[in-house]
Amino acid sequence: MVDQLLGIMRKALRGFATSNGRVQKRLPVGLSLTSSGMAAAVDNLNAMILGTPGPIYLLGHSRGAQIIGDWLATYGRTAPPDLIARIVTVILLGNPQRAVGGRGGTSADGKKLIPTPSDTPFEVIDFCRRADGWANADGWWVKPWAIPTKQVSRSNTAHLFYANVSPFDAGNLTRARVGRTTYMVSPV
Repeated sequence: MVDQLLGIMRKALRGFATSNGRVQKRLPVGLSLTSSGMAAAVDNLNAMILGTPGPIYLLGHSRGAQIIGDWLATYGRTAPPDLIARIVTVILLGNPQRAVGGRGGTSADGKKLIPTPSDTPFEVIDFCRRADGWANADGWWVKPWAIPTKQVSRSNTAHLFYANVSPFDAGNLTRARVGRTTYMVSPV
């Protein structure tokens, strides 16, 4: 819904989803933030992946990153070799369920959100902006008290804007590499 209004994924990472011949496919998901709503979105993603021929780039922001993370936990560990070969890369943006630094929390019906797994056969880039209070909740890179108050208050704003940053920028820092997941933080 938010992507349809703001075009976040079309603009994210300087247009990555629609550049170099890539075609963006939007995942139809409901508005439910309950565990059953998320499970339905994960099943929809699985059906979309299985029905998409050719190379696949999985790219998700915020809730989309959570859905992809839950797909990795539900289907990714047991994916068949042909599917593993077709998924070129997985890029998660502003992922609240980020295992390193994410806010986590619970679903709308009180179920604990599990961190995105790092033990799947897929290369995953879990990328966030430094001031993103959802995906970089502990303020890694600089101490939270060193960030100007005005910037801290904009952490939710930072969470929404990933158009002019990319995990491929030279100025990023790699926070950690766990399993097949690289956790990256942008300075902006």
